[in-house]
Amino acid sequence: MLAGFQNVTFEFGARTIVKDATWHIHPQERIGLVGYNGTGKSTLLKVLVGEYQPSNGTVERGRNTSIGYLHQDLLSFETSESILQVAQHAFDRAVAIGKELDELTKKLETEQTDELLHLYSDKLHEFEEAG
Repeated sequence: MLAGFQNVTFEFGARTIVKDATWHIHPQERIGLVGYNGTGKSTLLKVLVGEYQPSNGTVERGRNTSIGYLHQDLLSFETSESILQVAQHAFDRAVAIGKELDELTKKLETEQTDELLHLYSDKLHEFEEAG
């Protein structure tokens, strides 16, 4: 499991924003949060990334899980990068691991040691976990 909620409730003052949410995201799955304005989509993400703490329930994150989240409030976001470039930073880790795999592949073409094969296997697993 990469991340999920177990009976999560989030209250803002007297208003319940999320009630008893339970769901999990497993490796290789992709999700989309769709709903009307003001129905709690951003709140769910903020609880998931730890920006807000749930009133009740448990937020679960996998040990090696990295969550990329782009805030809605881009007016306070100062950068010369485009929105696409900023969003692509969520994949920086996967891109870096991919480059390491390419280098290891080249080494393995001429040198096949147990150490290199284990390193390649570990990096491949890390790449798959990074998404």
